[in-house]
Amino acid sequence: MKKLLSLFLTILLVVSLVFVVTGCGKKNEQTEPANTNTENTQNVEENNNANEENDADASAKQSKTYKVVSKLKGSYVMSMEQIGDEETGEITLAIKDGKMYMDATSDGERVSIIYKDNVTYMISHAEKAYMEMQGKMEDEFDSMDFISDEDLEEIKSSEFKTGKETIDGVEYDYEEFNNEGTERYYFIGDDLKYIKQLDDEGEQTIKINQLSSEVDDSLFEIPAGYSKLEM
Repeated sequence: MKKLLSLFLTILLVVSLVFVVTGCGKKNEQTEPANTNTENTQNVEENNNANEENDADASAKQSKTYKVVSKLKGSYVMSMEQIGDEETGEITLAIKDGKMYMDATSDGERVSIIYKDNVTYMISHAEKAYMEMQGKMEDEFDSMDFISDEDLEEIKSSEFKTGKETIDGVEYDYEEFNNEGTERYYFIGDDLKYIKQLDDEGEQTIKINQLSSEVDDSLFEIPAGYSKLEM
């Protein structure tokens, strides 16, 4: 199963390059107008008995997790933030019709990357400026898929546990998968709200702020009034 935390950190790494690149440019032209809080969770051990009782039923039905992630193919927008870690930030990722949008806010700085029509645009919102690069950042953009076909099939066929856990005062239902590590997907109804990864070193939690198959085309446009930079 694809590790969402790895995706999150990869996006932060990619967009951090924008600060370096745009800092080397000079303005050339303008486009035409067109708190991280540590989550409080209940002791997982309190849920063990409920998990065991639900295991048999869970493995016999399709998971909510599969129903959600199976829609994240081809066209979607997802906004998320990492909880309870030093390298926190908020990220939005959108894909539609071969176009890609990434936006990251970290330590008060916001940068974006847009790929469309075989051109990559690197945008610094603090500078209200952008740079163009012909082609695609192949390795980085190829890793932006939320989930591969192989991982999706793995979720579909995997057995899973169910349980309940309280995060920041709200009780969520979760589905737990154990494939090369433990991943939990937390829901209110059918809406995915958190993803948690647990291993010997601790846990990492991602909060899902937005998740939709409806993507606004304006995400793939350079903001009005931003200046183009040249190296």
